[in-house]
Amino acid sequence: MNNNIPFEPNNRTTTSRKKTYLGILRGIGYNINYIIGIDAFNPGNLWMLVHSPGITLVFYIVCFFISLLGSSVYIELGIRSLPSGIGEQKYISDAFYPIRNFGYVFSFVAIFIMFPSLIVAESYNSARYFLYCFRRNLNVDWITVIVAIAILFIITLYQLYSNKLADYVNQTLAIFKIIILLIISVIGLVKLNTNSFNWINIFDVSLFYDFGTYGRGWNNINYLIGEFHTCSDDLKYPSLILKYSSLISVFICFIICCLTNAAFITVVGYNSNNSIDNELMPMRFGQELFGENGKNFMAILIAISTFGCVSALIVTYSRIIKYAGATKFIPSLFNAYRANFPPEVGSFDYRISYRISWVAVALGLIFWYIRNQWQRRITNRELIQNQTD
Repeated sequence: MNNNIPFEPNNRTTTSRKKTYLGILRGIGYNINYIIGIDAFNPGNLWMLVHSPGITLVFYIVCFFISLLGSSVYIELGIRSLPSGIGEQKYISDAFYPIRNFGYVFSFVAIFIMFPSLIVAESYNSARYFLYCFRRNLNVDWITVIVAIAILFIITLYQLYSNKLADYVNQTLAIFKIIILLIISVIGLVKLNTNSFNWINIFDVSLFYDFGTYGRGWNNINYLIGEFHTCSDDLKYPSLILKYSSLISVFICFIICCLTNAAFITVVGYNSNNSIDNELMPMRFGQELFGENGKNFMAILIAISTFGCVSALIVTYSRIIKYAGATKFIPSLFNAYRANFPPEVGSFDYRISYRISWVAVALGLIFWYIRNQWQRRITNRELIQNQTD
């Protein structure tokens, strides 16, 4: 690996410091959008899982160090795979060498189970909280499904339209999340003088814990590092982005999640005997701070936050499928889909339509095959029955 940055004739590095900073900020934005979804605005679900808001804060600290260590490991693995960012598929294949195709197990699970379920869940949550502003409930019906599909369509559309537009939207949503969460955290903690009683017995806890909610998304930049264009022999630029984007995003999300939890403890408090649905806790929080309009305010914030999470998930999902095609886990024909159309090869916005088309074609072929096999069996059975008669 060549870590030396090539020099131009005027003795300036090819990769400017400004470009490096912009690349780091771009990586932080994608990570933050991936990590911060609905849970940062609704810690009530976590409180009920661990039966204690105080223990939730302790778990955030523990998971912060776990995420920090995991991120550090992924940074080293990501640097080894430069200039591409193939992610877990390559890591697992290298770890279990010489077992062939072992890394494809992750690709299969990620493509068909993990990311589709995450994308659907987050878009579904975005639709529910968006509709809350009009219906004042989180009921599930066909309207919710239609709005969730519309959210997926909008995200897919603007990512197909322009790579730069997708970046601007992603960065805007990430900055929006950080600022809003910091503002509501500060406003909530201001009430600590009058609501300090909510901190009494916050460590009362049963023996049921859950670690799974925090700690995702810090490896997101590993998949996207190949999109930070640079010279073929300039590997220091993407390695710096990978290093600082991952670590900084983990620190930012840890601070924001702790502050938000502290604000919710101060304003709303925790009552194990409270029968109110925990999904409505953000609305209670907003009502305590901003009055009746605070309910709609918090609902809109959650809808926007989950919208950004879906956007980051779709980009990462497309990247995983792109590498699966490049390594011939899926037919290479689909890896070059729309290569002759704008945008040019090398950008990732065409892979959204490629992914949708590939899945549609694959499902169509499977359905066609099963249907024909079924019809053949019926035809053969009828022929045998006619011959015996």
